[in-house]
Amino acid sequence: MQTTNPYSPGLAARPPLLAGREHWRAVVGETFLAAEADRRAVQPLVFHGIRGVGKTALLTALRDQARARRWAAERIEASPTASLAMTLANRATTLLDALPGSRGRRAQAVRSRLRSVSIGVAGVSAGLGFDAPNPAAVAQLHDLVRDLLVDLGRTARQHEVGIALMIDELQDAPVADLRAVAAAIQATAEDALPVVLVGAGLPGTQQHLMDAVTYAERIRFAELTSLTPEATVAALVEPARDQGVTWEAEALDMIVARSEGYPYLIQLYGQHTWEAGGGGDVLTATHVVAADGAVWEALDQGAYGHRWSQLRGSEQEYLLAMALEGGAPTSSAIAARLERSTSALSVVRGRLIERGLITSPRRDQLRFVFPAFARYARARSEQDGRTLG
Repeated sequence: MQTTNPYSPGLAARPPLLAGREHWRAVVGETFLAAEADRRAVQPLVFHGIRGVGKTALLTALRDQARARRWAAERIEASPTASLAMTLANRATTLLDALPGSRGRRAQAVRSRLRSVSIGVAGVSAGLGFDAPNPAAVAQLHDLVRDLLVDLGRTARQHEVGIALMIDELQDAPVADLRAVAAAIQATAEDALPVVLVGAGLPGTQQHLMDAVTYAERIRFAELTSLTPEATVAALVEPARDQGVTWEAEALDMIVARSEGYPYLIQLYGQHTWEAGGGGDVLTATHVVAADGAVWEALDQGAYGHRWSQLRGSEQEYLLAMALEGGAPTSSAIAARLERSTSALSVVRGRLIERGLITSPRRDQLRFVFPAFARYARARSEQDGRTLG
């Protein structure tokens, strides 16, 4: 039987099985139900986490989940060089067309308003320069987005469905845009309209929103982290089983340990182990070992290698010292290994935290942000001939 590699390791790719995120899919599903049935305001939800944990894949799945309920749903991506509010205004027609009864009287009224809004959007675009935005243009765009979402919410409620907005890369959204979207969502909540916002962004997203929006405390924030061993196994086993291929238990145990539950790395190991299997119907520990080189080459040429190459020598040494210490080492232990004082290394440590490569969960304790990065730092240092005394 001819098989097709089912694993998708791209950072924005949707895996064949979204393992380990069932809880959040159920939570958002209940939110959809409450919005359309109970006619009560629902709380926006924003996921945050490092790249590669499946934020985009989850937003896409939630968008499809909403569409399965006959909701109008769109996933859009924020950008530091484009107006998120304007993107929402321009997507309004697409959302309207997706609603049941999109040719009815109320929908036609909204469509007429959209035509006038498109003129208004064109008019304010000239005043939305990101270096010095025109305050009047920004205020006008705020009003346009708010009125559009309210009109769309009312049209959806008439047909007992809703509007779902999935906004990715929220950390890149300009503050003025975040305020416009927040004001629009607040306006729909005041009338208990079935408009649901689910967002996602990098670890700094929560603080970015808290700084930009005065009532961001009403947003529910949730961190997406690594998968459990059980979810890791499911992400590997079930897509293969669909094609008549099985995994040996030892092979699964090896990937659970090597990937540390990092979804991107799970998919990467799945892809290359499948290739090492050569079309056989059983994937073994031997195939995992054979896949190791390709996996680490992909990391070196991609996400991990790019970050490593941007570091100064002193920063690479600090990460190697952390990796050699293992676990969650203290700053003093790293300083001792490097034969330096902790104060002398504070600037290096601060830069690595700012770069998002390490974190300090407790006083004088450090951890790598990216799973398996310690192993990468050791391998890359050995390759580069970098050693510590």
